[in-house]
Amino acid sequence: MKSDDIWAGYDPVKVRSALKESAGALRGVDAEQLMADIHLARQQDSEGRPADA
Repeated sequence: MKSDDIWAGYDPVKVRSALKESAGALRGVDAEQLMADIHLARQQDSEGRPADA
């Protein structure tokens, strides 16, 4: 049975570990270009989610 509790199985130690491992993952990424790409992607229709108006 699926739990409706979004915190079921939450492990703060694993979360902290994952955050430490991801540190620097975007190093070297052009932040302005990334934001522009995200903006363009949000303008496209996708299954279950219409484009932003």
